Amino acid sequence: MAVYKNIIERDTTDVDQCDFYWFKSGFSNEDIDKINTFANNYEYRDGEVFNGVNDGSVRKTKLKWLPSTEDSSWLYTKMFELANMANNACYKFRLHYALDDMQYTLYEGNSNGKYDWHIDIGSGSNSLRKLSAVLLLTDPSEFTGGELQIFTSNSPRTIPLEKGSIVFFPSFLLHRVTPVTSGERKTLVFWMGGDHFQ
Repeated sequence: MAVYKNIIERDTTDVDQCDFYWFKSGFSNEDIDKINTFANNYEYRDGEVFNGVNDGSVRKTKLKWLPSTEDSSWLYTKMFELANMANNACYKFRLHYALDDMQYTLYEGNSNGKYDWHIDIGSGSNSLRKLSAVLLLTDPSEFTGGELQIFTSNSPRTIPLEKGSIVFFPSFLLHRVTPVTSGERKTLVFWMGGDHFQ
């Protein structure tokens, strides 16, 4: 029987594609004020799901899409820099671009805002997503619930987000935001992509 071996050596040192990478103080309060000011230029719409049918059972959010413009170029540049730092430290994906605008997301306590278990990759252009990021724009004292949980093994882990902290994780990991039961939770979501997984 033939024996097959790898003929190309791969460096897997420090690679863990089933974990998250966290920057505790990724963005300052001044940065967040600038993000909120920029977001004020755009209107909220109801959050969507991949299959296009959102009856509220999976997702209850409002969102805005924040494009790359002269006013937001600093934000995209900083997000790219942090994404590359996280990727080089933990994942080693081949990242080339961000196809999607950034998603400014609102979870409201008066409607039990949530996003149940899901992944960030799918069909079409969504299949090119490799690295997801969530930046918390609200102090946790301003809302109840709204925990970001990620399946990194056989059980979910709650990510210890603080205002200004940002977490990166592979887009194929199952994750959710638990219902917000009071207050408001705002986040900025970002995806880096590359060629299809091979």
